[in-house]
Amino acid sequence: MTLILALATDLARLDSETRKGNWTKVRDTTKAMEINQRVLGLVGIGNIGSRVAEYAHAFGMEVIAYDAYAKPGSQHAFIKMMDTVEEVFSQADVVSLHVPLTSETRHWVDKRLLSLMKETSFIINCARGGIIEEQDLYDALEAGKLAGAGLNCFEQEPIDLANPLLTLENVIVGPHSAGQTKDSIERMSLHAAIGIDEVLSGKKPSWPVNFR
Repeated sequence: MTLILALATDLARLDSETRKGNWTKVRDTTKAMEINQRVLGLVGIGNIGSRVAEYAHAFGMEVIAYDAYAKPGSQHAFIKMMDTVEEVFSQADVVSLHVPLTSETRHWVDKRLLSLMKETSFIINCARGGIIEEQDLYDALEAGKLAGAGLNCFEQEPIDLANPLLTLENVIVGPHSAGQTKDSIERMSLHAAIGIDEVLSGKKPSWPVNFR
């Protein structure tokens, strides 16, 4: 949600240009938009995707989603499920990725899917860097085929400083740190201990990695 709001409000450019003294210029040229009544498209609605859906819904966004492995009826009632990922990319004002990196999802978001997006839309990736074909994303952004991207992970980490995505002002980046908060680190330690106790006690673990 932080990246969605930052992109929608043109926050990074407003901050940068204000610091340079371009107060009037940046106010008059901002491309900020409101997110209420805009469409958020989720690719993957597991624990994280579902939580993002809740926050977006609270902001007044319409939420659509695609998840090949979601169980029917397990989603929030306000989420409209799509039959294909192409529908999400073509209809959403913001596409947010929440899938693991597998042989199926590596470079899944390529020129073909990006070409379906609206020129006013944003893409968010806080999942895994290899899901997006970065050169295709750069080409789409450079050509004005979409409005911006919020990227918290990259195919190469730490990111190569020669990565052309870093040259674009409509790209907000982070060092794969979306989950690195004091609170989340404390929860991870606690949940790890709880999981060990559950397994040793013969109980079904609350946060399984292997669902079989």
